[in-house]
Amino acid sequence: MKRINLSKTFTGRLMFSQQEKSLNHRIVFAWVFLVVLCLPFTVQSADDYQKLEDEALHSRLVNVALELDWLNQKCRGLSIQRNFKQVNRLFINKYSLSANNYIEGFFAREIRDYKADKSQEMIRLLAQKKGCKQALKEDWDRDLKKEFNTLLRKVEESSWFPVVDRLIPADLE
Repeated sequence: MKRINLSKTFTGRLMFSQQEKSLNHRIVFAWVFLVVLCLPFTVQSADDYQKLEDEALHSRLVNVALELDWLNQKCRGLSIQRNFKQVNRLFINKYSLSANNYIEGFFAREIRDYKADKSQEMIRLLAQKKGCKQALKEDWDRDLKKEFNTLLRKVEESSWFPVVDRLIPADLE
């Protein structure tokens, strides 16, 4: 786990090495790409799920599971990642691939960075909804759960198989 020196964080100027800058730019680019990729899927009707296929369908399922678990943790105090574990079981049984390995292969190289970015995205969305009470009043959790169940059913029926060659570590490429 990387430690952050808070005395440097609040001075306003940080000195990064060229390698750290390059890594930060790649992370920002990957994050922007992911947000742009997921933006069209944020509000969808049942007909729109018919259009999702293959990698997009599986990726959306993983994202919705993370979002739903995050919302349950922050707004309900449920620390169990029930939905992500359900996706993980499905992926292991169907593809012999964990959900974390799927994330590392298709979204980002580091699972912790991806989940931290996803958490920041959810914090922004929750702030836009004016907090947990308002989000739950608007049935955000119910909508996410409905979307999750629909996507889960679609993935279970899907004949697509993730290409594992993306999971080769960068050192070996």
